[in-house]
Amino acid sequence: MGDFSSAWGGGEKPRIKPDEPVISVDASMLEELPPELRDALSSLYGEQEQRRVRERNAMERAYQSEQVSALVDSGGWVEVLTDPELDRAQLAASRDFQGKGWSEEPDAWRWREQEEGAPPWDSPAVHQFYDDLYSLGESSSHQYREKGTRILVNHRDREHPFQLYEDYQEFIDGVARETSFIYMGDFWVPPNGFLTSKRNAMTSIGGFCIDIDRVDDEKGQHFPAWTVVNALLRAFGKHPEARPNYLMLSGTGIQLWYVFGRQVPLLSAKKSPRRDKLGRLLKLMYAWFDAELPPNRCKVDVPCATINHAFRAPGSPTKHHYPTRLFAYGGRGRAMIDPLALSEFFGGDLRPYDLEDWDQQDYERIRAERDAAGNGLRSKASAKQVAYIEKLHAMGCLGDDVLEAAAAMTVADADAAIKAGETVFTRRRQYAAIKTATGRVVPRRPRARGVYDATLARLQVETPIGSRYWALFGLAGLGWNCCVPKSQVKRDMTGLLETEWASKKSTDGKPLSKEDVEAAMRGYNELGALRTRDQLENLLKWSYGPPAKRNGRKQKDHLERARKLQEFDYPNGEWRHVPPTKAEKIRAYAVEHPEENHSQIARALGVSRPTVIKWLKTDGSGENGNR
Repeated sequence: MGDFSSAWGGGEKPRIKPDEPVISVDASMLEELPPELRDALSSLYGEQEQRRVRERNAMERAYQSEQVSALVDSGGWVEVLTDPELDRAQLAASRDFQGKGWSEEPDAWRWREQEEGAPPWDSPAVHQFYDDLYSLGESSSHQYREKGTRILVNHRDREHPFQLYEDYQEFIDGVARETSFIYMGDFWVPPNGFLTSKRNAMTSIGGFCIDIDRVDDEKGQHFPAWTVVNALLRAFGKHPEARPNYLMLSGTGIQLWYVFGRQVPLLSAKKSPRRDKLGRLLKLMYAWFDAELPPNRCKVDVPCATINHAFRAPGSPTKHHYPTRLFAYGGRGRAMIDPLALSEFFGGDLRPYDLEDWDQQDYERIRAERDAAGNGLRSKASAKQVAYIEKLHAMGCLGDDVLEAAAAMTVADADAAIKAGETVFTRRRQYAAIKTATGRVVPRRPRARGVYDATLARLQVETPIGSRYWALFGLAGLGWNCCVPKSQVKRDMTGLLETEWASKKSTDGKPLSKEDVEAAMRGYNELGALRTRDQLENLLKWSYGPPAKRNGRKQKDHLERARKLQEFDYPNGEWRHVPPTKAEKIRAYAVEHPEENHSQIARALGVSRPTVIKWLKTDGSGENGNR
């Protein structure tokens, strides 16, 4: 495969160089190492550890072989060659074969197999899978794309795991050499060269992958491999729409690959409906398999249900360093997965336009249809809406500007104004609470609108020139607390700019400006409701008039003085109102209604009959009462 960099940004390479390949070694790899390395590393692993690892790998390989037998015996599944040398030989022969003008008809392939030294053609090679997933254009089953695909690989054993491959041969050799995880699509390379696999950096997607693990109990016991595979095959037989076109045995687990054979563009790198629809569809697929497969045999790895998740690459070693096994349903004649068919079966909401490149004409058509459907919202507001706006204005929930514009509003504008007014009304009537940054919850107590109006009137008269900004900041918070609409508060502040008070220069030599108003409006938030009277007066640099009924005293001091006077005038506490006890109520009612029995008294007072009997027979101290 040639270098695609010339078709992707003028041939500029990423500026961040990848780490050197890292090969992790454990006791299972000693026999595969050269003699000198094996002798050097043998001392790090005891004989018991080496024997334990050999037994474990033998059991896992036997488990994988049992999976292969069950899968192949079911029919339709053909193993894909993942050896890099065989893949390279088959790819070279394929190019040579196509160069001679031969087609890829089955008869032609059978003729090609008869040539001496030709690589095996009965099984497809791994480049077929990557062609289907990334649309590389390596085989005749795909046309070359206008710009080549770069393959992002996560080599998890490295300190900096990401590497971007632009050459297919380098990619397949790197995947076979070390632990490698691939993604389901392409990613944008930032200008700074730091590679990323974030969801919003994904530019296209070529398929879905479902990751299924084996279930082991606390003793490490599990069901035979054929039962796990048969559970999957039964699900595919019952629901052929759920069958993938590729299946990989990644060790003791299974990966189901639904490869589209094309790259679905995700358009903007920002959050978009198309990206969300594909993400929801993938979650629905994971949920379906989680409910369909037996939980004691298969564990569906639901946390992997994100479009930017990395999966072990076909051709990469397993966790314990033996090869993965990849299968294609139908071999060379595999069918591509239709995302729309997947969406229909699993209950997604994909539409044909979600799979295509941006089409401005289609966009204009869809927008025209949407606008036609919303024409009713652009009609003139009804008399009922205007009357409701007038009512909200009279209640102080909407500003004067909204009332003035009500007659010319559309249905949509009137709905928005009514919603804003109802929000203010709800905030005023249903106090709720305010949660501070420290987690403290404070009850919300709105103030009357008159406090805001009086403060605004006194502001330009009594606030000093050097305190204008903080006074406006405090006024904004007071406006929020008095349920004054934000637009009204800003309009009031802007109106102050035309006064002599605002035009005077401060110590910095500048008058009050629009920038000061914009900055002060940041104080319009719920924290304004937490600002006490003393704090607000400190911002305004003047004091509110003392309440006449308390003679300037605070409520706490005023009530304390009043109680002391009452205790002086009524030393026995006659001024205190103490509600009668239940016993007193029962006895008083019995005296007033001597003809009623215990049950009638209980019904009249809303108490139980035993309670009535108790308090009528005793005086509360155990002595007999009046009945």
